[in-house]
Amino acid sequence: MDLFFINHNGDNSLESKGGNVLDDFYSFLIVFEKKSFELKYNSSSKWYRTFSNSNQITGNKSNRKFWNNSFIGGQYNTIICENEILLHFILELKNPIMKPNDLDMKFRIGKSSKGIKYKLFLYKDVEIEKKLLECQNCSTSIRNVGKWYYNNLPIKSNY
Repeated sequence: MDLFFINHNGDNSLESKGGNVLDDFYSFLIVFEKKSFELKYNSSSKWYRTFSNSNQITGNKSNRKFWNNSFIGGQYNTIICENEILLHFILELKNPIMKPNDLDMKFRIGKSSKGIKYKLFLYKDVEIEKKLLECQNCSTSIRNVGKWYYNNLPIKSNY
């Protein structure tokens, strides 16, 4: 299954640091209960700033330091449905051999989402694809983050 294609050169060619292009990325989907999400954050960018840029400490490392050590950049897609808000992240790893620990990611996401009902899908590509297909008619917006924000690197999703 092709989850996404990355195009760094604008010529529709796949670029990878080696091996499978999917190995260079970390993806996850968070499905939030809409009312509680909007009461606490009001926007996906506010949640993202808490997750990626805050000084809250987990495992003796701030979110900012963790983010800078783990990811080059990437993008997240905000999908707003009637009762849910979904955030789908596709992040380029700084070191594909050393992916973030799933338990650490769950804990960091949990701290950033405290008080909000949510469901998390880490590396469950089939479940992510199924959920995203259910939300095809919902409002969506894509935001580049990290170095992708400055370099405006595109990513095309098959979802």
